[in-house]
Amino acid sequence: MKLVMGLMQMVKEEVDKGLVKMWGISPSGRNGFSITKRDEKDILAQTMKFTPYVKFTVEPMLSANDALAVLQQVQE
Repeated sequence: MKLVMGLMQMVKEEVDKGLVKMWGISPSGRNGFSITKRDEKDILAQTMKFTPYVKFTVEPMLSANDALAVLQQVQE
């Protein structure tokens, strides 16, 4: 429990600093999500703090505006 509390404190600090825009965990404690605008290098540095205790899957996302711009380029 001390380990989990320490990890949660690190998450809370990142949220409080605005480095993580949104964070959530399922009631089972086995799944969750984090939303950030950091670049890939920063994401690697941050996720390494939690290794080997937490397994991450990083999925880059586009905003609606970025997706629309790509679709408009493809259409031309």
